[in-house]
Parts: sequence; C-alpha cells; structure tokens
Amino acid sequence: MTKPPKQLQNKWSKILKDSGFVDIENNKGNIKEWSRSLFQKKGQYLTELTKQSAKQDYYRLAGHFLYEFTNFTEANKPLWDMHSQGMSIREISKVTGVGKSTVGSMLKSLSNEMIRMYSVQHEQG
Repeated sequence: MTKPPKQLQNKWSKILKDSGFVDIENNKGNIKEWSRSLFQKKGQYLTELTKQSAKQDYYRLAGHFLYEFTNFTEANKPLWDMHSQGMSIREISKVTGVGKSTVGSMLKSLSNEMIRMYSVQHEQG
C-alpha cells in the first residue's frame, strides 16, 4: 500500500484532529501505547481480549455444568441457570427475591464445585 502525498496526509490529519479524533497510531503507523486492563491476577496483567475469552469459556463451561452436575438442589439450580446465562448476582436476586449475599454464596460454592469437577475430568482424560 502506498502512502498518500504528505500534503494530503497533513490536510486529513488536521481535519481529524479538529474533529476530536485521537489516533492510536504514530506517524510511522505503529500503535502509540498498548492498553492494558486494570485487572491484575497473580502478578500478570490480562488484556481485555484475554479477559473476554476467559469470560466466554467460563460461561460455556457453566452451561455444561448446568446439565452435567447431578447434585443441584431445588433452590440453587434456578440460580445457576440464570448465572450460566450471564445474569449478575443483583439481577438474579431481583428476579428470585433471594438476597444478594445468599445468591453470591450459592454461586461461589457451585463455581468452586464446577472447577473441581472439570479439573478432575481434565486430569483423568
């Protein structure tokens, strides 16, 4: 790809700048700075893309867990069903009338069980 003439490039750069556009690239076409997430776990920064991928994997696994786990109770299965569809603790609490701390505790317990269940399957398989 050829570069446009410098005069044309300067004209459009000024138009974009005046409109409030902030370019993420420098004059050489390189990204000025990498945006890192504020999320930090065990000393490693995770990029937004990595976080999004991990979130998708988690909810996919949560959906499988809903159908494969056999020890749900009448109280916690509907909560996990909503959670596996991406509903927040606050939303689940509002829909069900169960307190946020109770919903959070149940989901945390089930999440730990899911991790144990699939960790064992992974190690065996």
